[in-house]
Amino acid sequence: MGEAFVGLSDAALELHLAERASRLGQQMSYRIRMRSIDNVGMLVEAGIGLAILSEASARMLERPALVVVPLSEPWATRRLHLCARDFRALTPHARLLAQTLMDGATDGAAAS
Repeated sequence: MGEAFVGLSDAALELHLAERASRLGQQMSYRIRMRSIDNVGMLVEAGIGLAILSEASARMLERPALVVVPLSEPWATRRLHLCARDFRALTPHARLLAQTLMDGATDGAAAS
């Protein structure tokens, strides 16, 4: 982790990466943190540092001067959680969506 990174300020991914690095006894070394994906892309393109981005953010940066490589290591996987104040109080459409997502999570856990 001796490389300098370019990251996003106030981003959940940056916290996730810092926590993962800490588990390895390492620390993320950010040269700079920007507020926009475009600015991160410009700095990476200029050779200022590396960036670890979500798939959606990486797609936004598709340009000839950048090489984007997907990460498949276990540490690169994030767990997502569905939250609601009260699932029983959701509208019928929101309840259906929540139930579909939770059923998918159960199916995924059974397949593992």
